[in-house]
Amino acid sequence: DPTILLAAIAGETTHIGLLTTASTTFYPPFLIARQLLSLDRISKGRAGWNVVTALDGHDNFGLDKMPSTDERYARASEAVEAVKRLWRSFPSEALALDRERGLFADPQRVHPIDFEGDFYKVAGPLNLPAREDARIPIVQAGASDRGRDFAASIADAVFAATPDREAAIDLRSDLMRRAQAS
Repeated sequence: DPTILLAAIAGETTHIGLLTTASTTFYPPFLIARQLLSLDRISKGRAGWNVVTALDGHDNFGLDKMPSTDERYARASEAVEAVKRLWRSFPSEALALDRERGLFADPQRVHPIDFEGDFYKVAGPLNLPAREDARIPIVQAGASDRGRDFAASIADAVFAATPDREAAIDLRSDLMRRAQAS
């Protein structure tokens, strides 16, 4: 699992970013949110999420067949939204850490997300507090037309192989246009 491997690397490094891949087709939002936030804590803010929908592997996760491209991206959009809400459900300001009163966190500041979509139903809250002023970057490799729309709508950064500088400039312009339209 790349997230576990990166947690081990985090303890041996101090300056490199740790971008883990988590498939929204195979991993539920609560697991993704908790793993990423745990990695972010362990690495002191160096974690990032490479959102993938996966092209295969269904037979390892109890699926008879891979969902269609459209369904995978719809699931991914829902998963990203649920993960972001989970990250906000237990803000660092909720931590009380009051030993005298036996209070770990202020329950008035920790809230369920009650997310319900077409693919996911997540009550929340996350059982791990966010880091103070932390924001985990989201990366995506939108290459197809549908992938570019998705990347433009959710990603802080997009990585892609391009054959030359002009193609890279065209890709960036296209992604910027799509991001502004979303």
